[in-house]
Amino acid sequence: MELTPEERQRIYEAEKARLEIQQELQEQNKGTGRGSLLGYVFLGIFALCFILVVIGSMTERADSQRFDALSPEQKRAQTLRNCASLEADWAFKTYSELTQLERKMKASCEYYESESRPVYQAPSYPLTPAERRESERQSRDLSIDGLIRRRYEAEGKKPPK
Repeated sequence: MELTPEERQRIYEAEKARLEIQQELQEQNKGTGRGSLLGYVFLGIFALCFILVVIGSMTERADSQRFDALSPEQKRAQTLRNCASLEADWAFKTYSELTQLERKMKASCEYYESESRPVYQAPSYPLTPAERRESERQSRDLSIDGLIRRRYEAEGKKPPK
């Protein structure tokens, strides 16, 4: 069966249009493949970070609960062990090589290890203005910055700001 030239032209144009559409769809699928792969990679990285944060917060909470459950003597012993571990890490550093945070931690450990450590208990009754000022002064003196300031003053040096 012979086709007329018009029928051949119509079939040719229909096939040409079908092939162009098929090529466009293939190009779109190729681009989507790379994009979806990149999306899955980012999703995987985000999920991994989320899992690490959740696990970290759970272990931190468990450590905090274990410490809170200890008796005061056990808490003091644990704190002294932590201080000893930190001091062992800093054994080969001079004071000037320590960071500001490490210096504060070191001063806090030295203060905690001293036997004449005053215990400050805030009163539970209403305070007069003079008593409130004294209470604030005492709590300020027991903060890390207060400990560092008192240490410098005891050595006759001017405390850093």
